[in-house]
Amino acid sequence: MHIQIVLCPGFNDGKELQNTIKDIYKFYPYVSSVAVVPVGLTRHRRHQLQPVTKDNALAAIAIVESFQKRFRKKHGEPIVYCADEMYIKAGNIFPPLKEYGGLSQIENGVGMVPLFINQAKK
Repeated sequence: MHIQIVLCPGFNDGKELQNTIKDIYKFYPYVSSVAVVPVGLTRHRRHQLQPVTKDNALAAIAIVESFQKRFRKKHGEPIVYCADEMYIKAGNIFPPLKEYGGLSQIENGVGMVPLFINQAKK
């Protein structure tokens, strides 16, 4: 399975995001990849949610990268990824395209922009 965590600042960020990734990792390899994506806000929401800010995105990327290092060392792959939108919101450069493996989370917006940039350069 390929799943996603929708990051909602104030609800499941910081320590909660770490705990969620740890809990999901218990199901590896049945859950083979995890995408962390920013909450999308519409006027039809029932709860008051805040958008993901630059600081939220930077913090989420730092958490994901710490897990990626551990998972890469243990399994040879990062397993957990941030959506491209997180890097855009943070003002960070994207990881190299090779870091996205088989682009298993591309439908969740993970690796789509780096793939486009790579293809455009070719």
